[in-house]
Amino acid sequence: MKIGLLPGASAVLCAALLATALTGLQVKRSIEDDAVRHFAFICDQITLKIEERLGAAALASWVYSPERMRYLMDGVLRDWERHDGRSVELHVYRGSGAVPAELLFDSAGPATAIRNTLFHQRRTLAFGGGEWLLEFDHFATAAAVGYGAAWAALAGGLALSGLLFGLVLALARARASPAGFREASRRARQLAEAMRGREAQLQKLSQAVEQSPESIVITDLEGRIEYVNAAFTAVSGYGRDEVIGENPRILNSGKTPGASYAAMWQALAQGEPWRGEFCNRRRDGGEYVEFAIVTPMRQADGRITHYVATKEDITEKKRIGAELDQHRHHLEELVARRTAELEIERERTERAGRAKSEFLANMSHEIRTPINAVVGFAHLCLKLELPARGRDYVSKIGVAAQSLLAIVNDVLDLSKIDAGKLELESVVFSLDEVLEKVAGLFSLKANEKGVELVIAALPGIPERLLGDPLRLGQVLVNLVGNALKFTERGEVRLLVKAEAVGAAEARLRFEVRDSGLGMTPQQRASLFTAFGQADSSITRKYGGSGLGLAISKQLVERMQGELSVQSEAGAGSCFSFSARFGVAAAAAVPAHSALSGTRVLVVDDNADVRKLFSVNMKTFGCRVEAVASGELALAGLDAGDDYDLIVMD
Repeated sequence: MKIGLLPGASAVLCAALLATALTGLQVKRSIEDDAVRHFAFICDQITLKIEERLGAAALASWVYSPERMRYLMDGVLRDWERHDGRSVELHVYRGSGAVPAELLFDSAGPATAIRNTLFHQRRTLAFGGGEWLLEFDHFATAAAVGYGAAWAALAGGLALSGLLFGLVLALARARASPAGFREASRRARQLAEAMRGREAQLQKLSQAVEQSPESIVITDLEGRIEYVNAAFTAVSGYGRDEVIGENPRILNSGKTPGASYAAMWQALAQGEPWRGEFCNRRRDGGEYVEFAIVTPMRQADGRITHYVATKEDITEKKRIGAELDQHRHHLEELVARRTAELEIERERTERAGRAKSEFLANMSHEIRTPINAVVGFAHLCLKLELPARGRDYVSKIGVAAQSLLAIVNDVLDLSKIDAGKLELESVVFSLDEVLEKVAGLFSLKANEKGVELVIAALPGIPERLLGDPLRLGQVLVNLVGNALKFTERGEVRLLVKAEAVGAAEARLRFEVRDSGLGMTPQQRASLFTAFGQADSSITRKYGGSGLGLAISKQLVERMQGELSVQSEAGAGSCFSFSARFGVAAAAAVPAHSALSGTRVLVVDDNADVRKLFSVNMKTFGCRVEAVASGELALAGLDAGDDYDLIVMD
């Protein structure tokens, strides 16, 4: 039975030993896997730390040198060893391959270390527009790796067989638990994503600074240059290797005022930006002007560690500005000279104008005096008993003298207008009286030509106005006289109506319409020009100086109105204008109560005249009837119509 049990026990023991050995190997493999994963995590952490330091160095215009690389990498490794307690060997190559000629950094591992190929990792890092290869090696002893645990498990299995086998198996299973690996993998992925995001952001900022069209210079607090971009080298002519570590005073031309530098350092000492201009010298000796903004660079804790200068070459702008100033000054001189010449010319013109006005006034006076004598004596001669031929001669002398006197008066008025000496009076007058004078002047002439002359004012016009009745009459006489002159048959009508009437002011509209020759558009264009008429043949046929309308236009404008004309060739003309007048105190539209209820019969073959009479008589309170002929009037009377007043043409 013992012999039977021994093989069984041996089998069990051998099985336990084999199982324990296998378990020990599994534990060894599990420990090695955990160590590899942990080392990979360490490499990710160190890579992230290197990237952070390289990013900060890039913003401070970091330039590669072996000393700076060793200072940077040794600092990273020392920080990690203090944190983790494990030594790591690091090799940094420029590019994506481990080429000895491109080796940038090599750390020395411990002397007693034994290379273990399980602990070898590689990482790539983008920096400075290219790639770096990071190669990690971990030199560890057997104790550091954890192999003792595997051999202890094997010895325990030999001594304790199944019990220790179960314990070792449980330990192996516990060591093989993937929870820690999953957590480390998750953190590694997060770190990798953060690294990629920061890398993209840093690369974007680096490209923006490097490709900026304005010069950018970064210095330390002592003024030593740590970084310049491509625009700086293009403007100054210096290469990066020539200015790194130098002071920006190498650009000093000696023409920048010392006060500018003093103001700059004073602002920077107070932590404030400074703006100003520098006159600098290029590498080839040429000078240029820059507008600079120098700003302190603050870290997260508020410390100022660098100064950043952004500079724009404004040499061309300065040159153009100087040329513009020179042209502006020259233009101002020309304007001043021309203004002086124009002032002299204006004074000369004014003197000539005054001399002309004085001459015309004197000559007009000298001419009017004998003309008035001729008119007066002609009038007296016509009262004598003269033979028919002599009376005719004297009459023609009087008419010619009157015409000459009118021309002289027009010339005198025109000279006054040109000299600005024509002033309008402001007196109380009655519009009816002005219209009566106009009618008295032209009624006989209209009757001789067989032209019907109609002059009327519509109701609503104040009885007493404030203005210049003489000049108003002069305009109306000119317009009505011209209308009669160029109308052989038909009618000439002067109509006045109120456009707006207030307590202190009235605006009246005057229209003079005729059925005469009319005018073409070309003739209307030169109508209001002094000494101009619609046609040169008109002067020969109808006479006149061509001054009347020009003077009338000026007079109307002084009455705050505008003289205009509507005309067609062969269809007559209509001259119209508006004028402002004051309303005399206590003036009102008269009320004629004495005529109220009176029956009036108006007889006229002209429909417009009948309408005007009817409207005016109704304002007196009359009951008006109008007929077009005497036959119709007699027919009404025969029919028994009874009228208190009959108005007939």
